[in-house]
Amino acid sequence: MSASTARSVLRPERPLLVFVFVLVSLVTVWLFVPTMLGHAAVTNADNVDVTATDARVTDDGRTLAVAFQIHNPTHRAISVSAALVHVYDGDARVSDGTTTPFQRTVVPAGETRTVTLGIGIRDGYEERVRQGTDDRGFRYSGKLRGTIADRTVDVDVDSGGGKR
Repeated sequence: MSASTARSVLRPERPLLVFVFVLVSLVTVWLFVPTMLGHAAVTNADNVDVTATDARVTDDGRTLAVAFQIHNPTHRAISVSAALVHVYDGDARVSDGTTTPFQRTVVPAGETRTVTLGIGIRDGYEERVRQGTDDRGFRYSGKLRGTIADRTVDVDVDSGGGKR
C-alpha cells in the first residue's frame, strides 16, 4: 500500500461524508437488530409449549379449572390474555366452546409460567367431567392468544391423551 493510499484511509478528504456514512450505518444496525429479534421470536412462537398440569371442577359444577404451564423458548417475552380451548373426553367435546378470558400473564424469554383457565362445561356433561377429573385424563385442543414484540400470535394447545 502506498503512502498516499494509507494517508487517504486515515485522513479522508471528506470527513463529513465518512462521518455521515458511519452514523447511518450505526442507526440502521440499532433499528434492524431489535426488529429482527422480534421477528425471529414471532416466527418461533410455534415452539412455545403449553402443557396441562391439573384439572378440577369448580364449586359451581359448571366450570373446569385447568392449569396450563406455558414454556417460552423464544428470545422475547410473550404476553397471553385469552384462550379458546376445547376439552375432550375420548371423542366427546365436553367444553362449551366459548373464549376464556384470564388475567394477562407475561412469560419471559426462556421461562415457564402457569395460568389457570376456567373452561365452561357443556350442558349435560357435568357429571362426566366430574368423574373424568377423578379417574382419567382429558385432551385439550385450541389456542392461546398473545403478543410477542407487539405482534399478535396464537399459541397452539394440544395436550393430554384422554383415556377412553
